[in-house]
Amino acid sequence: MSERREHVLNSAIDWVGKLLYYDRKEDDELPVGAIEDALASGEIEESDIVDAFAKELREKLAEGRLEKTTPLTTWGPDG
Repeated sequence: MSERREHVLNSAIDWVGKLLYYDRKEDDELPVGAIEDALASGEIEESDIVDAFAKELREKLAEGRLEKTTPLTTWGPDG
């Protein structure tokens, strides 16, 4: 695996942590555990989250090179 590929995939893993925990810590509307609860109750499915991410990624890539202000870039581990 190339080093760049490894970095990209590790960033995706970090985004999951942000989605499920770090971005939830101070979120009143979607606190820590809310996503897991929604998944467990069937309110949303993993595939819905994956599809939403894939759709956003495709749309941003189709627009050309991402800008620093693009919301997608704020999802990364340092964003």
